[in-house]
Amino acid sequence: MRRAKFFSAQRLARHESGSTLLEMALCLSLVSLVMLGIVECSLAVYTEHYVESAALSGARYATVRGSTYSGTACASASSYQCMADTKSILTYIQSNSAPGIVASQLSVTASWPGTTGGGGVCDVTQGNGSPGCVVTVTVSYPFTFMLPAPLHKSITFRSSRSSVISQ
Repeated sequence: MRRAKFFSAQRLARHESGSTLLEMALCLSLVSLVMLGIVECSLAVYTEHYVESAALSGARYATVRGSTYSGTACASASSYQCMADTKSILTYIQSNSAPGIVASQLSVTASWPGTTGGGGVCDVTQGNGSPGCVVTVTVSYPFTFMLPAPLHKSITFRSSRSSVISQ
């Protein structure tokens, strides 16, 4: 009679050779994907924070450079004796861009609606940039996820800040 072959622990272990390596590879790839996702989301939050900060600093730049400041157009972002316009605000924000932000992709719009901080009509005898008038600066920046598949899309972060012109 033939003996029945029983599976011994040694024989089972022999058939599972390499399974630990496979399991480790699967786990490490999953952990790596999660870590990259965390880094990617952190970059998105960083970019959103920068856009909000850029809108705030652009509004501040326009607030202290109203039409009565000196009445001349700004020659550069570092010109201090000049009146702010959309181009000078864009140049100012681009010159102060943070690491990881592509300055040429920043979009800045500025508007002087001719209203006061309380919503009334402001005195525009010296233009919409007169003291007491409101300036609104809007900054937008496209953020593209680097991870593949469904997240490989672009999100545009946008922030607006309004401020009352002081000079």
